[in-house]
Amino acid sequence: MKLYKLDTLGDDQDNSLAFINDVPDGVDLYSSLLGDGERISSHYPDDAKIRLLKRSPGLKLCSFIGNTECMLVVADPVRDLIESACECEMEILKFTLLNQKGRLHSSDYWIINPIGTTDCVNREASDIEFLDAPGDHYHGAVVDVDEYVIDKKKLTTAPNLFRVPENPEEYFFKEPLFDEIRKREFTNFVFEEIEVV
Repeated sequence: MKLYKLDTLGDDQDNSLAFINDVPDGVDLYSSLLGDGERISSHYPDDAKIRLLKRSPGLKLCSFIGNTECMLVVADPVRDLIESACECEMEILKFTLLNQKGRLHSSDYWIINPIGTTDCVNREASDIEFLDAPGDHYHGAVVDVDEYVIDKKKLTTAPNLFRVPENPEEYFFKEPLFDEIRKREFTNFVFEEIEVV
């Protein structure tokens, strides 16, 4: 079983693509919930809006919209696939996409928020930086992960889409879901294959 990590920037070399650098209006104080895989729906506005990056000319819409907020922002067909292929608990959050001038650009996008994390990282084999501060409450906490290695046995029971506790802001796609994304030619998905042992 292969595993792939999504680059939430998408194809950041193509300036024609729509790009987001903000969370939906009205969730600023709770935006960390999206990054941590915690429920945000009770704080999420009914008329959520996101404006495209003002300093970027990109307007081209893709299956996935790259962003700096580590969000899983997808078009309707991708949402449908994830809903049908993923048994994980998730929030599916609607928003209106505005262009750089604040005008309607699309109402066909969603934020997928997988809830919780899946413990499957082989910490001994991975390249992980931990906080080295004896006596500090956060001593031993993960600071950064330079390279993931996933435990093959734990991956077997993991859902097709999941986060890991070492960095919940990252999204991992198991081979069946990755294959469907490629097969359906969904655009602007940039993946890195992750070692599984």
